[in-house]
Amino acid sequence: FHYLASDIPFDQNAAVEVDSKRRPDLIAFDNPIAYTQGDPPFDSVTILEFKRPVKEGYSEKDNPINQIVDYVELIRSGKAKSPEGRPIEVSPDTRYFGYVICDPADKISQFVKYRKMNKAVDGHGYWDFDPELNLHMEVIYFSKLLRDAMRRNAAFFRQLGIPCD
Repeated sequence: FHYLASDIPFDQNAAVEVDSKRRPDLIAFDNPIAYTQGDPPFDSVTILEFKRPVKEGYSEKDNPINQIVDYVELIRSGKAKSPEGRPIEVSPDTRYFGYVICDPADKISQFVKYRKMNKAVDGHGYWDFDPELNLHMEVIYFSKLLRDAMRRNAAFFRQLGIPCD
């Protein structure tokens, strides 16, 4: 990625200047596959929102799906600025990828239902595409994230003598 930040409020972030105390858990600008020499506009922006495992009692303010949508709208609005005070350049074609990493909870199910997200094929999360925002969003459960990572890296772990079962 061209830029990566974690848990930094927008108004304290060195790469963007926005008059906002909102702080994404992780934000990354530009996809390395599409990255070429030169400057923005950014081809893609990736935002991750992590929620504490076994968290219950989400409020509307804690809705991680809405948080990602809010971050995308803030960036698209043109109010975000570089450290030099120049607007962060995104185009109408900029792709946004949002990932919510959480445990299943009643309130998460409710948020997903209101957003009319599609159930993942394996049943361990949800996905949606918002064509107006050009936003692909996924809700991925911690258990799926860990299981998939273990499966993907099992041969490597075995080679290093790290138990992976």
